[in-house]
Amino acid sequence: MAIEPTGKNLTDMKIKVDEDVHTNTESKIDQIINISVKTEENTAWKNRETLVISIELLPPLSIGDFLLETKLIYIIPIAVTTLIVLWISKKIDRVKEYRSLNADDLLNADATIIAGVLIFLTIGSVEFSQIINKIGILTASIVLPFAMAGVRMLIKGAVESLGIKLMTAGFIYMMTSVVVIGFVNL
Repeated sequence: MAIEPTGKNLTDMKIKVDEDVHTNTESKIDQIINISVKTEENTAWKNRETLVISIELLPPLSIGDFLLETKLIYIIPIAVTTLIVLWISKKIDRVKEYRSLNADDLLNADATIIAGVLIFLTIGSVEFSQIINKIGILTASIVLPFAMAGVRMLIKGAVESLGIKLMTAGFIYMMTSVVVIGFVNL
């Protein structure tokens, strides 16, 4: 806004939307609003200087871009899994029927899930990009609770409460991760 010597306020606002927003490799959140200020000579007002403020607005982020840029792609599955496992773990401690489960069957389930995740990572890594890389990290982290449950069962030689809790956490984490990956790919 410029103030004319007569006291009137004049505003000349130009809004420019960048068409190449999706090809830029910088963080999109940092570029939603770009403000620059420069001084120009104003010939209309008897060679006085004018302060020009430029505001550049980018198109809004998609849900996938928002999840990736704010790192919520990692936070949401961990938070949801933690809350649900804390609630379920109390019930697992009260129920002793899990002792009748066969450790070999649970180890086979763990191995099958880990193998499936690794196949998914191999197929997903054919095309390398930042988005695939971030999804790959999330997908690879699915293996962790299942691997921990399998190692725990191998060490103890039997099914125990902690192993069941880790498998439960793995299933919940896998489900929430798949939902978050689905939103990223919208």
